[in-house]
Amino acid sequence: MKALMQIEITQDDIDNGERGRTDRCPIALALRRVPGAERTSAGRISCTINNKVYRMSAAAQRFVVAFDHDKPVRPMRFAIYEYTAVRP
Repeated sequence: MKALMQIEITQDDIDNGERGRTDRCPIALALRRVPGAERTSAGRISCTINNKVYRMSAAAQRFVVAFDHDKPVRPMRFAIYEYTAVRP
């Protein structure tokens, strides 16, 4: 699967991020730097930019869990991918 883009989480994103807030977590803050991004959020598996859903890399998924559980996290880059639903 080819990455659509790379997102960089900075120390500033981590310092200003809010645990348990999908629209204020470090990933959501990092996504706001994507050109044209007005509304962003991030869950445990996917993120949204202007209501379009993207799948996050496994590393980003682990970051979300660690941050929300008050574990140490560091700045990083991660990929987002087109979200495709699995059909039976």
